[in-house]
Amino acid sequence: MFYYLSRAIKRRMIGELQDSFSRHHFYKKIVPFIQDKFAYEERPQYGLVVKNVSASKLQLSADNFVGHLVSYIQKADVLGSDGTSIEWIREDTRAITENDSVFPSAPGAYYVTWDSDTSFVVAPLLSKTREFLIEYDPGDQSIGDTATVDAGLIESGTLFVYVDETYLLVEGTHYSVDYSTGTITFLTDLANYVRIYADYHYSTDSSGPYTVTANSYNNTAIPGVIIAFGRNMHEGDKSAIIITSKRTTTAMEYGGKWEISMSFDVLALDPMQMEEIADLCLMYLWGEKKDKLEFEGIAITDVSHGGEADEVYDETGNTLYYMVSMDIALQTDWNIWIPIPFTIESFFFVDSLDELREGTDEEVAALDSTLTLVPSLTPYMPKAGLTHNFERIT
Repeated sequence: MFYYLSRAIKRRMIGELQDSFSRHHFYKKIVPFIQDKFAYEERPQYGLVVKNVSASKLQLSADNFVGHLVSYIQKADVLGSDGTSIEWIREDTRAITENDSVFPSAPGAYYVTWDSDTSFVVAPLLSKTREFLIEYDPGDQSIGDTATVDAGLIESGTLFVYVDETYLLVEGTHYSVDYSTGTITFLTDLANYVRIYADYHYSTDSSGPYTVTANSYNNTAIPGVIIAFGRNMHEGDKSAIIITSKRTTTAMEYGGKWEISMSFDVLALDPMQMEEIADLCLMYLWGEKKDKLEFEGIAITDVSHGGEADEVYDETGNTLYYMVSMDIALQTDWNIWIPIPFTIESFFFVDSLDELREGTDEEVAALDSTLTLVPSLTPYMPKAGLTHNFERIT
């Protein structure tokens, strides 16, 4: 983790300094020479070198637990694939804001399939939740009636039909379905019930291919989702990105902070230019970039000058490089997300777990709830001791 994080921080600081110096009329020529570890192919008149990165871990809690993540999106694995081509995903806040604070992609599962080591396609499997189908008044006959879902087709195995949003009907007993047209035919009399709803998924046209490079991202394949890639992209891999209609708890977050120190060497043939470049570095980092980086979780805590030195530039002409070192201290976050891969749609109470486990779909659908309301939970709680959350009961 140390080198992965420190290398990313170095790349970021080099990029920010290049951005600032590129707007300076005189010193914009230094931009190609703001590099790492003296990686110059030629000896420039002046340059800036980022080096000597060190870090120490700052632990915020005993188990590094930060909290629960609430989001519209979640990355999921697909059976038979390792899912490592995507490093991580995040909400694209700008895209959501520009869409009147509504997530710009429809709810569903978006399958990301890699057709080469550098390109992928996206196949959406969109979802419908609690879609109203039909309403019956008492005394109406429902046998033989049909209802067609709005999408006009249903992905096989994804249909759930409910009565009054609570009672689950059973395919083959209460209804039959033509998945290619999305038409549901009722086989039993539902006259005692009022409104019938359906949950289902349906596929739409794929998009892509999208070409990416290592250590990059894409925010156009699935509007509202930033997909980040490392160096582990490979052909044949597959992942799913789940999108919900509202923000839900998708993961547990573990994390902390790293305290990072970094050194810069400013070098120039002219000692006056060396001093001017060093002062510009301090002003750019402390005055221009500090707030922007802190908003992204990189907090600059100190920038200071070190000692001056000189180095031989050309032994024949006895020309010297004038050098000054600068130190920067910062804190940055690290986090790991542990997905919560399921959603509880409903629950009910039964007398016998064996009946629930061994019963057929029809038998389970017919089980009555045995939830009993009691005026007080006191008879069911111990008088003293600790609960499962280690809260003392007195």
